Amino acid sequence: MISRCPRVFALALASTIVLTACISEDETGTTSSDESDESGGASVSSSAIRSEGADDDVICADTLATDLGMETEDLLYPSESDYPFETINLEDPRGTGAITPAHLLALLALDPQTRTETRTVDALFANLLVGPEGARYQVVLDTLKDELTDLAVIQIIPAAPSSAQIRVYVVGRTPCAEVAGISTISIET
Repeated sequence: MISRCPRVFALALASTIVLTACISEDETGTTSSDESDESGGASVSSSAIRSEGADDDVICADTLATDLGMETEDLLYPSESDYPFETINLEDPRGTGAITPAHLLALLALDPQTRTETRTVDALFANLLVGPEGARYQVVLDTLKDELTDLAVIQIIPAAPSSAQIRVYVVGRTPCAEVAGISTISIET
C-alpha cells in the first residue's frame, strides 16, 4: 500500500516548519534549523516540502522508499545466488528527462566507462511474476509503474574479477524530480 499526503497537509506541514524555525531561538539568539513540529518533534522530510503545490496524490522518494522497502522485505531476486532488494533514493540535480545508463552512473559516482546493459521492466519481471512469489512481485511492479515515470532497468556490470556480480537497478523519476526505485545483485557466471 502506498501512503500519500494531500497537498493541504504538505502546505500545513511547511507552515509548521517555518513557524518552528522562526520561534526556535536559544538564549544566544541563534535560530535553530530543526525541522520538527511542535506537537512531538516528529522529523519532517524535505520531500514532503518539495511536494507542495504538486498534485494531491504526489509521493516523493522518501515515502516511496519506505513503501518499496516493506513490499520487498524478505523478497529475494533469484539468480545463481539469491539477493535481497534495496531501495534507491538519489537526488538528481538535472531533475528531468530519461534515466540513461550514463546518467545513472553519474548519479552513483561510478566510472562513466563502466559496462552497462538495459532491459525493459516487463522483461525483468516476466519470470518473477510466474514464480512462487509472483503475487508479491506484482505488487512491487505495480508500485514502480504507478509511482514513477521514465522507468528503466539498468544493469551495471563490474570489471573482472567481479564481472559475475551484476548490480540491477529498477529506477524511475518521482514527481519531486528524484531518481528512486529498487536495486539488487544478480550473479551470472
